[in-house]
Amino acid sequence: MNLYIVRHTDAEYLGTGPGGERQITEEGRRWLVNSVKHWEKLIPKLDLIVSSPALRTQQTAAVIGGGLGYVGEVVVSKSLQSGTPIANIYSYLHSNSEENIMLVMHEPEASLLTINATGTGSIEFYFKPGTLAKIVFPGKMRPHTGKLHYFLPPDIFAQ
Repeated sequence: MNLYIVRHTDAEYLGTGPGGERQITEEGRRWLVNSVKHWEKLIPKLDLIVSSPALRTQQTAAVIGGGLGYVGEVVVSKSLQSGTPIANIYSYLHSNSEENIMLVMHEPEASLLTINATGTGSIEFYFKPGTLAKIVFPGKMRPHTGKLHYFLPPDIFAQ
């Protein structure tokens, strides 16, 4: 199984979206569109994109899906909302049989999931907005069995 973890791109400090939710900024959208052009070479095919219910993560997922030619529907799951225990994310993923899954989520959950999945408890990760990580599992996703293949903050693709 290939798991792609993305933290939502830059969002407003104060929300202007429906219900006062934070939306991605235009600068964040530009950074993300630029990054996704490079991700095309690294992500052959996505079977599923799952987003947190937050507006900023759904907007990030839509930009990614469009840029990568994803034809499925972006699934919105409360299992990815901010504050969710990592065990709930594992439970959600175990209910899916797809091989290539992208999660669009928040910090610190993105870092905590990466640490737990790869067994790298002695390393700390910080997902800047718009960062992509790929973790490969031999079969089903289980704690401490994944291998980190890459960790790409968006500024490495800056033009």
